[in-house]
Amino acid sequence: PVAATLAPAVARTEPDALAVYVRERRLSDALEFRQRHPNGTAELFAQLEQHFILPHTAHPRADLPQWIYLVQLQQALAYRTAAGVWRGGKDTAPGYTYGLLYWQLNDIWPGASWSSVDKSGRWKLLHHAARRFFAPVFVDIVGQPGDSDAVVVAVSDLAEGVRLVVDIAVVSWSGSEERHSVRYDLKLSPRGSSREPLNVNALLSAGSCAARDCFLRARARFDVSADAQDACARYRLGSSDSEAVALATEAKDANVPAVSIDVQVTSATNVSAAHDASEALFASSAAACASASREPPVPQNRAAEFTYFDVHLRASDTAAYVMLEATIPLHFSDNGFFLYKDVPRIVRVRAPRGTVQDEVASALSALSLADVVHGS
Repeated sequence: PVAATLAPAVARTEPDALAVYVRERRLSDALEFRQRHPNGTAELFAQLEQHFILPHTAHPRADLPQWIYLVQLQQALAYRTAAGVWRGGKDTAPGYTYGLLYWQLNDIWPGASWSSVDKSGRWKLLHHAARRFFAPVFVDIVGQPGDSDAVVVAVSDLAEGVRLVVDIAVVSWSGSEERHSVRYDLKLSPRGSSREPLNVNALLSAGSCAARDCFLRARARFDVSADAQDACARYRLGSSDSEAVALATEAKDANVPAVSIDVQVTSATNVSAAHDASEALFASSAAACASASREPPVPQNRAAEFTYFDVHLRASDTAAYVMLEATIPLHFSDNGFFLYKDVPRIVRVRAPRGTVQDEVASALSALSLADVVHGS
């Protein structure tokens, strides 16, 4: 219930009702009727206040994108935390968790909701997070912000054993500087899991960094030199490298720097081999693995039904949980990620056929935690 969100569609269809929501901590009568959890609105705000600095200008309607961003982020983080605990308990008592479902997938109307896809079919941050935490190979840092100890969880649903290299780094909020790192060499049995202890305080101390000035970042990669099949399975991480971030303190207490994000849009290339924006990034690996592992092949090419673009992003400093949003129907290959200072990132975008580059550029916006903290 506390992970329920407001769909972006609400802001587009009922902005005045949302302004009431923000100002008076309740929904309009129509939207409150659609609030299916008793006391859900109060719980939503209580949870936000526990973890985040809230939008603080005097004009609630001007803050609506930030409120929508926060509740989507809270939902995605809550579900990912649960998935890390449950999937990480695959081979240990009392869990032995071999399957995981969440409520709910989609919606029939705009409003406060548990869904990961809004009424118009657009992915919320949760749905992008679900693509990562449901990946056949999943790596995460499980623990509560501020705790001295955490657990590095690695889970594989693959029928063959795999070797993973997981680097845990202490990264500064300011400058995205890697202060210290440790390496885990993990060997997962077929459909197996691993849980390794992580001393957070020791890591921060080794990096000469206070909890509010740094965060932890886990990056996993397949050890292809050890297991040839891992080259085939690489795409199953959801990217060439799987990344998980764990805050060392509550987000509201972190020294999140002010940041600007440069956004440039170009026409995409090399999309003919893939049927979807996200698969366009990994089509060759997916096709090879489909054959090698006897899994269903990649669906037939549907690229001609859409127009594809690349969104080039570069941040002036650490940008946490970046959310791309658009006023036209777009599908992003990824969302809700970290950008690091002066490190470029490309997100593939799928648009309706006939959409032109200027339309995408004018419709796009990028929000990060810094926009809320610093009132941008």
